[in-house]
Amino acid sequence: MTKQEREIFTDVYKLYEKHSSCKKTENDWDRLLQDVGEIDLKHKNKLCTKLLVVVCWYLENK
Repeated sequence: MTKQEREIFTDVYKLYEKHSSCKKTENDWDRLLQDVGEIDLKHKNKLCTKLLVVVCWYLENK
């Protein structure tokens, strides 16, 4: 695993940890989407984008 991949997985996992206990209010979703946008812009990588989509899908459906 490359350094960039480790950083992506770390950032996405931190995002999951931060938002996994949130209720599904509009403010929670706004914060989640803002954090997702920041991580996506930071890495600009297809792997990162795909992982973020999976995490958001999981949080929405849990």
